[in-house]
Amino acid sequence: MLLFAGGATIVALHRFAEHRVRLEVTTRSGAAGQIRWDAAGERGTEGGKLTTPWSAEVTVGGLSAWVTLAALADKSDVVTCRITVDGTVAAEATADHATGCTAHVTGW
Repeated sequence: MLLFAGGATIVALHRFAEHRVRLEVTTRSGAAGQIRWDAAGERGTEGGKLTTPWSAEVTVGGLSAWVTLAALADKSDVVTCRITVDGTVAAEATADHATGCTAHVTGW
């Protein structure tokens, strides 16, 4: 950020906020086959027979970041994914078999 005052240039440094991001997956059956997530370049994939509810927490900082979460379960199952940022739900989706959700986190 640059501020101009009376012909002088004043440089103000802004420290971008860090945000606590919680990733959650639930299924009706209590099991998921695969969970994948990406939070500002930090990625994770878990597979096999996963127990739900499942959750992970990451810290995201900087000016702007995208957070994605996807989950896959049995064809007859119902899957919900939820992304919360600093305790507030930023994205949520529910669907049969597989679902995903995306949240945009800003650093201001």
